[in-house]
Amino acid sequence: AKIGDNGTICLFAQVATHVIVDVNGFVGPTDSFAAVEPGRVADSRSDGATIDGRFAGTGALAGGTVLRLDIGGRAGVPTGATAVSLNVTVTEPAASGYLTVFPCGTPRPNASSLNFVAGQTVPNAVLAKIGNNGRVCLFAQVTTHVIVDVNGYFT
Repeated sequence: AKIGDNGTICLFAQVATHVIVDVNGFVGPTDSFAAVEPGRVADSRSDGATIDGRFAGTGALAGGTVLRLDIGGRAGVPTGATAVSLNVTVTEPAASGYLTVFPCGTPRPNASSLNFVAGQTVPNAVLAKIGNNGRVCLFAQVTTHVIVDVNGYFT
């Protein structure tokens, strides 16, 4: 959402509801975004394939664990990129839960990037800062397969 002159955004709901708003990034005046041809960088399914064979067919991400995913230097993302635009999908989750994407080398935030119920396949667009060694981390609350596609980056 575009931020108003007074630093606020407006939210609208047709009926009364509780609302949670998580800020997951911003683009500064000197930052730039570059779109890339979508490239799969992780697919844990047994028949999963990626652009370079890495992070493919690794098996479901176990609940309570973190996948440290190499992003810099893959799928058109240069090693100097500061953040990445991803499409993250969970499929075949063992139970209802959430997935959090965050920069490796930093504490995991108390926010979800994607929420799902058992057996559901759910994709979500995620903007993530790139952390230590050109990686983003994915935390799965419950065991699930994970698919990650890159579609752009920020410098």
